[in-house]
Amino acid sequence: MPRERRRVVARRFPEVFALCLTLMGLGCQGGEPIAAAPEALVGEPKSELVGTWTLRPPGGATMELRADGSYAIEAEAGTPAGPMKSRVEGRWAVKDRVLAMRRPGPDGAPFTAEYDFELKVGGSELVLSRQGSKVRQTYEKGKPGGSSLR
Repeated sequence: MPRERRRVVARRFPEVFALCLTLMGLGCQGGEPIAAAPEALVGEPKSELVGTWTLRPPGGATMELRADGSYAIEAEAGTPAGPMKSRVEGRWAVKDRVLAMRRPGPDGAPFTAEYDFELKVGGSELVLSRQGSKVRQTYEKGKPGGSSLR
């Protein structure tokens, strides 16, 4: 690989990595699902999480958590082959300090990702992490421009 192309790939790696973490929900370790898909999500939507959240840079993802328990995530990352865009939709609920997000998996079967969450800065930042993981995703609420996720 030419030197300049290696620099482009290295520079874009954080964006692509954030996109993958966001869309895959950090859902597998060792090839096995971390959270089994229950018949129904346990918990309910929490009003303090309802709204549009934007992944703090270098990510290019927007997540809308709706009061009816549905969600949508749109993400875009630059790659050497050009922009990569994705969209996932599903259901969400909170029990205790765990945010569960359920969506169809790659095989069409329901998949649930569970995150510990923390609200910071007066509720304007949402920090998501998986139990046992050091990886954190920080989202900012209500970025200018509104939501295009409907």
